[in-house]
Amino acid sequence: GRELGQTVFDDGWTPVYDMENHRYDFLAVKAGTILIDSSLCEESVTTGRLRFTCAHELAHWLLHKQQFKGTGENAALLSANVSDSTLEVQANKLGAMLLLPLPQVKRSFYKYSMWVSGDKLVAEMAALFQVSRQAMRICLDQHNLL
Repeated sequence: GRELGQTVFDDGWTPVYDMENHRYDFLAVKAGTILIDSSLCEESVTTGRLRFTCAHELAHWLLHKQQFKGTGENAALLSANVSDSTLEVQANKLGAMLLLPLPQVKRSFYKYSMWVSGDKLVAEMAALFQVSRQAMRICLDQHNLL
């Protein structure tokens, strides 16, 4: 219940919580496997959270596989108190870039800003890119578009 996603760097076994039987079981996994908490697939969860978790975990694989290969360690995105470690910051930044490529964001910003502004602009663009409003606002702020 604490990990939203996990990237597996080595073939082996990883503990997975079985919600129906209320216990942990071990799951055989191959290097490169990305596990996503099933709660992110429920209708009440935003698509943006699921998409960011997937992008974040893919970023770990792309950026950190050589560093962790052979260590038996996994990278995990935690639901609370996400670590501010360099590795997590790197995965967050690349995950955001994958979901919000700057050329497309700018193109959409200039198109939409002709008709709407402020919170409505953020909401429209967040829906277009299927990310959270918070993620879109951060992206626009970082690039001095708001």
